[in-house]
Amino acid sequence: MEMNLIGRIFVNSFIWNYLNKKFLMPLIFDNLLREDYARVLDLGCGIGYTSREVANRLRNAEVFGVDYDRRQIRKANRRNKSRRIRFLVGDGKNLGFSNGYFDAVFAFDTMHHIEDYEEAIEEMSRVLRKNGDIYVLDVDKKFFNPVIKWIDNTQSLFSREEFIDRLKEHGFRVYKEGKRLSLFYAVARKFDFLPPPS
Repeated sequence: MEMNLIGRIFVNSFIWNYLNKKFLMPLIFDNLLREDYARVLDLGCGIGYTSREVANRLRNAEVFGVDYDRRQIRKANRRNKSRRIRFLVGDGKNLGFSNGYFDAVFAFDTMHHIEDYEEAIEEMSRVLRKNGDIYVLDVDKKFFNPVIKWIDNTQSLFSREEFIDRLKEHGFRVYKEGKRLSLFYAVARKFDFLPPPS
């Protein structure tokens, strides 16, 4: 879903991206299951800040940044100086990649912008290879009031527990999860079958 003007100004701001890099993204990067991914997806990449951070952290990975908003992708492409990053317009519920194309999928503050986040989980699972990993950072539904929902153009509301349950239902084993204020993160691996708990 495209963001409204206020939301776009906020997520494209230096302040938001500084906070993201300094305080939020470490929740994911400090919990990487592996660092040798060859091809990764950054779903909801916006103008590319998160994709560049993923590429900086995963030095050997080819990074695909996908966003529904064409204006954001145009800006990302204008700002891109890396041959390892490609920015594309795409829909989180219908990604234009073949089955098992990615080693990992990152979704920073994205899932609540997708109208049916469960369809997006299913689609992320489809484009992940077996034993591929998913890294999600998002906002618990308790944070949203009508004004914030409007500014943020929120499409889906879910709690951390609900989101974790949906991951498990779609064949993911959750390895790490946590929360900070209204934010939560989940790190999970895709299995064709779920192994017994260790």
